Amino acid sequence: MRILISFGTTSGSAGQRADVLAATLRAAGHDVDVVDADAVRHVVGYGAVIVGGEIRRGQWQYAARHLVRRHASDLARVPVWFCSFGAPGLASATPRSSLDRAPPVEGAGAPFASVRTLMDLVGAQGHASFSEGKDGADGDALSAWARRIARALPGAMPGPVIAPRPPRLRFAVLAALDLFVSAGALSGGAALIARPDGSLLQLSPALLEHSPFASYLIPGLTLFVLIGLGHLAAGVLSLRRHPAGPLASLAAAAALLGWLGIEVALLRTITGLQLLYLALALATAAASRALGAGRPAASPPAPPDFGSGTLEASSGN
Repeated sequence: MRILISFGTTSGSAGQRADVLAATLRAAGHDVDVVDADAVRHVVGYGAVIVGGEIRRGQWQYAARHLVRRHASDLARVPVWFCSFGAPGLASATPRSSLDRAPPVEGAGAPFASVRTLMDLVGAQGHASFSEGKDGADGDALSAWARRIARALPGAMPGPVIAPRPPRLRFAVLAALDLFVSAGALSGGAALIARPDGSLLQLSPALLEHSPFASYLIPGLTLFVLIGLGHLAAGVLSLRRHPAGPLASLAAAAALLGWLGIEVALLRTITGLQLLYLALALATAAASRALGAGRPAASPPAPPDFGSGTLEASSGN
């Protein structure tokens, strides 16, 4: 099997660690490429990938993080293992404990939360942590971990991907847009319902001359219920970061755009307030799309075809 080992580091010890892993896997009959994380251009064509990074302040080194995020869709199609090193006290390895995976590569222990997020992003098989010793990498521990990976490879399949929740700020922006529109629509609709002649909003009945309405009662009810309550419901869902929030906001934005179009056609006038709400509707739609509303669900990745020859080469260990 062709395996990629790629480490992100700011020191020279990663190369030594990668060489130890590569030597062990080559001895098990695998073809191994060792490439620095910032030099990886693609991961297509590999049957498995091992990504490692130095831990500094709870984060992997930038190049390792960037590699995983940049190639996440391709990494999700093959078995992937992670390892971390460099932080004081690191000396353990663990399978992805959020999943009941077999065969596990190591025993107890857990990666940093930031690395766990990357593991979930690509369905990583497991994670190993190695502390920095006086003489650099612990060669025996690395070799033992590589041998466990070699034994796991024949039955290893791509793991389920757990998509991270979008940042709170995006939901907060979407909720703010929805609630702002809702406040204006509810207050305006209530004023038209209370005074169907439009006097509370200083609207002349003459504006209805080209519409089928004799008063502002029906438009007021529509504004209150469809636009006001619709955006209110969408805003509450977004505040709670509910998965349906972006889609509800997109539907509410579409309703607002329809309302504005009908209003302009019937009243035959364009005001600054209409232009403001047009901008709000477009901003809401854009924010909803940024959170995934209206996009088709991604199909699960197909398992790679390793071929019988590859499995036979791997099963010798």
